[in-house]
Amino acid sequence: MYQGNNPTALISQQLLLEAFTLLLNKKGFKDITISELCTQSGVSRQTFYSLYKTKENLLLHHLQIISKETSSYKHGSEITLIETCRNFSKFVIKRKKDLAIIIENDLMDILKLLIYQETATCRDSFITVDEDEAFLALEFMASGLAQLTKSYLINNKNPNEDELTQIAYKIMSGSIYRAIK
Repeated sequence: MYQGNNPTALISQQLLLEAFTLLLNKKGFKDITISELCTQSGVSRQTFYSLYKTKENLLLHHLQIISKETSSYKHGSEITLIETCRNFSKFVIKRKKDLAIIIENDLMDILKLLIYQETATCRDSFITVDEDEAFLALEFMASGLAQLTKSYLINNKNPNEDELTQIAYKIMSGSIYRAIK
């Protein structure tokens, strides 16, 4: 995915994102073709492929922009596990329509990446661990929370932020397990 600052490329990205949003409001992700995106946006296929390579990358970019615009989460070294779970739950409830697109199209890698990016701030609150352990811990958390998101949204018609926070916290803290005597 293009990350530069070339004005022409940035305009093309914006045009593709606008066309993508319009088409998503009319039809499912699977039904949107790259040709259709290019026609709707006025951007050539060659430009699309140089900017995004795949439709999934365009979706990821779209969701990352939305997440940045709506994120109001505390960043820093003193975020607790319950705050991380609460932020995760806010993210899921606020973005449930967008997350449904990911789930319906079985794009779990995108869901995991989004959750990884959303929860990465908790890394500064880990007990003393080396970089490899921190990375593995975040990967584990993101994978588990992605699956929890999928299962929770599929099985709950009226998702509840407090309920999801408590479920995530019980699982993440280990308090869901029976104490061994």
